[in-house]
Amino acid sequence: MQDRDVLKKKGKKQKNRTEAAKLMSGEIGINGKPVEYENLCTRCKEPIKEGEADFRKKTGKGKADGRRVDFQQKWRPSTFVTRCASAGTGSCMKPSTSGLVTRCTELDKCTKDAAVNSKNTLCTKWGIVTDYFDMNFLNQSSAEWNHFKAVSRLMVNRAVARCEVVKHTACREGSSGSGGLDCAVKKAVTCREICTYQGKTDDAFEKEDTAMGSDAGMFMNCNASLCVPPYGAMACARIATMA
Repeated sequence: MQDRDVLKKKGKKQKNRTEAAKLMSGEIGINGKPVEYENLCTRCKEPIKEGEADFRKKTGKGKADGRRVDFQQKWRPSTFVTRCASAGTGSCMKPSTSGLVTRCTELDKCTKDAAVNSKNTLCTKWGIVTDYFDMNFLNQSSAEWNHFKAVSRLMVNRAVARCEVVKHTACREGSSGSGGLDCAVKKAVTCREICTYQGKTDDAFEKEDTAMGSDAGMFMNCNASLCVPPYGAMACARIATMA
């Protein structure tokens, strides 16, 4: 009898864990019924301001693993990605550091994802974009030069901007019947940190269009405080133009 009670309790705990996992994944809702959206968030944490940083985590162990020790930001999940438009709910996501991510859902519905040929959609694109900027074009007596010179390398004279991009696009089928779309766009580009360029000197000049990207080996010693206005907007201007 006692063994049966123990098994019953274990079975109940396993059921609770399974239901909790389904709830977290969006497979079931709070009332236990299936739902079509991923998460029940209605708003996320406020994003950090330019010039500020979240906690940092230590990466690399030094000579033991062949890497130099660095400290990377623990990115805050402050981007709201709509997954159920009719309920106004979605997921709170950290910025992707391996390229921009795009998710779309149907407007006025609760479909989680939108069909590739859907006409009425709400899409979110988010992530960290990395780009270098040459300081050779700055006057060495200017405030801009003095601000960024701490991360500039001699010979290369280049710094690296890490900028968070969040873009929301809502589209509906055009009223003219031509098959076109009427869209509204809202985007925000925020400087998150300025880093020292770590590429080889030869690559900086001979492979300057291929030696950059999201590869963390190309930058190090990132400093969020260098993003304070108005310098953050300046460092991310090219990224903002093309986002």
